[in-house]
Amino acid sequence: MTSYARLIETGNYYEGVFCTDCTIAHENGDISGAGETWSQVEFINACSDYDIVVDSDEIDEFSDSTCFGCMTRLAGVRYGVVAVLRSDLDYVVSLAKLTPVQEFPCPVPPISL
Repeated sequence: MTSYARLIETGNYYEGVFCTDCTIAHENGDISGAGETWSQVEFINACSDYDIVVDSDEIDEFSDSTCFGCMTRLAGVRYGVVAVLRSDLDYVVSLAKLTPVQEFPCPVPPISL
């Protein structure tokens, strides 16, 4: 199980939505088509502490839900996102690295014929 999956399984994640501008900025790094009200600074401030996955299956065609990235409430398409704090992810990864690998000795000695 991946570290990300472990956090999801334990409930240490956030669900939200991205507007179209934030989805494109996150997925492609392209901000050239962002609207006048979109703020790259808001986006970076809101998202820099998170590892975010966009759920392309979860789309609301018309919503005024607050965008997780830029905090806009302008109506439009919203894409579902799952966000995990990077500090939580780093912690789980560090635990996985510290877990000792157990070597099991052969329980039955070899039989000599």
